[in-house]
Amino acid sequence: MFDNYVKVAVATPGIRVADCNYNVQQIRHLMERASDEKISLLCLPQLCITGATCGDLMFQERLIESARNAFYRLVDTTQYYDVMTVLGVSGLSDDDNHDTVAIIKKGHILATVPHFATATNLFRCDEKPNFSFSVRLSHNTQIIPDTAIIVHLAADNELIGSADYRHTIIKGESRRFACGYLYANAGYGESTTNTVFSGHNLIYENGTLLSESKPFGKGWAVSELDLTAIQHKKRQNAIEKFEKSEKSEKSEKTEKIKTTYFTMDFACTALTRHVSVTPFVPTEPAKLQARCEEVLNIQTMALLKRLNHTKAATIVVGVSGGLDSTLALLVAKKVAQLKKPVSNILAITMPCFGTTSRTRNNAHRLCQSLKIRCCEIDITESVKRHLADINHPPDIADVTFENAQARMRTMVLMDLANQNNGIVLGTGDLSELALGFSTYNGDHMSMYSINLGVPKTLISCIIKYIADTQLELTDVLNDIIDTPISPELLPVNSPNQPEKPEKSGKSGKPEKSAVVQSTEDILGPYELHDFFLYHMIGKGHSPKTILELACYAFSGKYHRDELKTVLKTFYTRFFSQQFKRNCSPDGPKIGSVSLSPHGDWEMPSDAMSAVWLNELS
Repeated sequence: MFDNYVKVAVATPGIRVADCNYNVQQIRHLMERASDEKISLLCLPQLCITGATCGDLMFQERLIESARNAFYRLVDTTQYYDVMTVLGVSGLSDDDNHDTVAIIKKGHILATVPHFATATNLFRCDEKPNFSFSVRLSHNTQIIPDTAIIVHLAADNELIGSADYRHTIIKGESRRFACGYLYANAGYGESTTNTVFSGHNLIYENGTLLSESKPFGKGWAVSELDLTAIQHKKRQNAIEKFEKSEKSEKSEKTEKIKTTYFTMDFACTALTRHVSVTPFVPTEPAKLQARCEEVLNIQTMALLKRLNHTKAATIVVGVSGGLDSTLALLVAKKVAQLKKPVSNILAITMPCFGTTSRTRNNAHRLCQSLKIRCCEIDITESVKRHLADINHPPDIADVTFENAQARMRTMVLMDLANQNNGIVLGTGDLSELALGFSTYNGDHMSMYSINLGVPKTLISCIIKYIADTQLELTDVLNDIIDTPISPELLPVNSPNQPEKPEKSGKSGKPEKSAVVQSTEDILGPYELHDFFLYHMIGKGHSPKTILELACYAFSGKYHRDELKTVLKTFYTRFFSQQFKRNCSPDGPKIGSVSLSPHGDWEMPSDAMSAVWLNELS
C-alpha cells in the first residue's frame, strides 16, 4: 500500500556484561521479532555483544575471541531473518578492536566499519536508491549529507536531563540534514559501577519524533520512515546549497566516501505511524495554544511593519461575518493596540444579494465587541446598475453575477482606503489561494494579505482560541465559527438557495434561515484540501500516496471514492488557478507550506495537471 516507506526499529537487548553467548541470544530474539514485524532495518546499540561497560576487559584476548566467535554464530542464524541489522561489536578488526559497526543480513556480512571510518561509508539500496543510510557512534562523527537515514549506535549513560538533551540534539540533526534518525542506546544489563544506562531509543524524521522507547522502558521503538518526504525536504534543505557552495573546500572529503550497495525485497508497508487529519493544527492543547499565539504574533508584527513603512493612517477591512475577515480584523485590533488608536481601523460590511442576516449581524456584533467603527454600505443597487451597464440579465446568477459583487466590494474598499490614507487588509487565506477560490481582481486583491500563509483549518482554531481567552468575544466568535463557509453571492432563498424550515432563534421566536451557497458543497471539505495541500507541497507526495494516506487518516469518515473525487478537484484547481497566485499581494509567511510567488512557490500559470490526474485515474 505504501511503497515508498521503509519500516525501521531501534532496540536495546537486555545483556550481561562480558557474556557474549548470552548477549547474542538476546539479540537473536530481537531480530526474530523484527523479522516477524516485517521490519527492513534494525538498529542495535554500541558494543551490544560484549556490553559497552567492559572497560579494560576489552583488551583481553579471551573476550575479543569470545565476541568474535559469538558474532559469527549470530551471522549464521540471520539467514532465517529477512531484516538488515546494524549493531556494534568489538574484536573484528586489529586496527580498531574496541569499537566496530557491523551490518548483517540473510547470513551475510554486508560490511564492517571501524569507528574511525563511520563518517565515510554510505549504504544504498539498489531497488530504492532513496533508501540509504550511514552510521555514527558519537555526535561528533561527521554526517554524510546525502544519507537518508542516520543510524546512531550509542552507549550514553543516563543523567538528570539527559533524555531532553537527546531529543534536542537528535531533533536538530534530523531537521538540519533532512533525514531519518535512528538512535539506539545501551540499557539494562550494562554495569552500574559508576553510571546507569536507560535504553532510551528514538526515531525521528525531518525533525519530527515518530517513535520512542522512554528511558528505563521496554527498549523497543518502531515506525515507518517516509523516504519521499525525506528526499523532498533534502532537495529544499539549505545544507545541500551549502555543500554545493563549499564543494571546492570539501572535495577531498567527498571523494573519500565509499558507497556500498545492497539488495532488499520490499513488501508494501502497512502504516502504524500517526497521520494527522489536521497536519497544520497540533492536536495537543498546549502546542495548539502556542501555535495560535505564534501565528498571531507573526501576523501582528508583519502588519505593524507594513503600516510603519507606508505611513498609512487607517486599516480598511471588509468584514463579512466569516472566518477569514474575522481573523484579519482581530489582527488589525492587536496592531492598533500596539501603535495606533482603535479609531484608525475602518471596518466595512457590504451586504448584497446573498448576504444572510446571520453573517450581517455577526459582522456588526464583532465590531461592536471590539469597539471598532463599522460602516455598512449596501452595494445591491450599485451591482444592479453595473450589470445593466454591461447588459447582463438580472435574473441570471452566473459567474458574472457573482464576480461583479466581489469586484464591487474590492473597489469600495480601495476607494475608502484612498479617502482615509489607509491600506486595504486582505482576508483571503492559504487554502483559498491553493484552490484559486477567489475573484480575480476582486477579493483576490488587497494592499496587504495578512492571511496569505494561514490555512482554513488553522484559522478556525485561532479564532476558537481567542473566543476561549477573551470572554467579551466568546459568543460572537463561536457563532462565526459555527456559520457555514460561504461567499454568499447567490440570492438568498432563490431557486439555488431554498429556504429552510422555521426554527427557534436565540430570542426564542421562530426565525427563517436560508440554505446558503456552501463553499464546501462546491469544492469538498476544507479539512481534506488542507490535508492534500500539506502532503503535496510540504511532503512532496504523489497523488497515489496522498490518496492512500487520506484513506488511512480519515478511515471511517470518508469513503475512498469521495476522497478521490475531492483530490481530483484539488489538483484540477491547483493547476488552473496559478495565474491568481502569480500576482497575489504581499503577505507574511507563516509555516513551511507557502504559496506566495515572492520566493516560496514558483510555477508557470499554464502548467498541465495531466501527469497528476492520470495517476489518480
